[in-house]
Amino acid sequence: MPGPAKGAEALGFAASLLILALVLTYFSHRFGIINRSIIPMHAPVLLGGMILSPVYAAVVGLLIPAVSAGLTGYPTYGESLRWMIELGLCGGATALVFTALSRNKQSAKLVEWIVRGMIATIGGLLASLIGYMIISINDVGNTGFGYFVESFFASSYLTFIVVLIAVPALGLKLRKSAHH
Repeated sequence: MPGPAKGAEALGFAASLLILALVLTYFSHRFGIINRSIIPMHAPVLLGGMILSPVYAAVVGLLIPAVSAGLTGYPTYGESLRWMIELGLCGGATALVFTALSRNKQSAKLVEWIVRGMIATIGGLLASLIGYMIISINDVGNTGFGYFVESFFASSYLTFIVVLIAVPALGLKLRKSAHH
């Protein structure tokens, strides 16, 4: 399996993921699909973790909320800092886990790829949850672990289900195309 995208390809993928996140965020909020069934910034960040190095994937996660706040006003500037940390951790951790699972594996069957991608996605989401909890504790005080897990997952269950299936499959296609 080819390694993460490098050079101009990595920059192109990163820019494309940023644009995808902005479009998804704008339209999901424009049409009222907000925080109850979809979090449109996670999927592009997780996808970045499948095709980019940990540094690039973390930078994509950091940039998406900042650029979105500047261009669309959503999230608010106060929220964007929290989301930058959360999504930066998400992208970097996804790429780290995926890279670790793929090391020394020359080729992979589709099922192996999907399983590694799902594990990496879960790792990225757990890192995102930890970042969310740390920042939220600072903002709202320590109200218990259950509160944070419930608030994090209850508002975004559909995204996580779709992401666990779609991101690894799409990541395989994009990663292969980066090396042709």
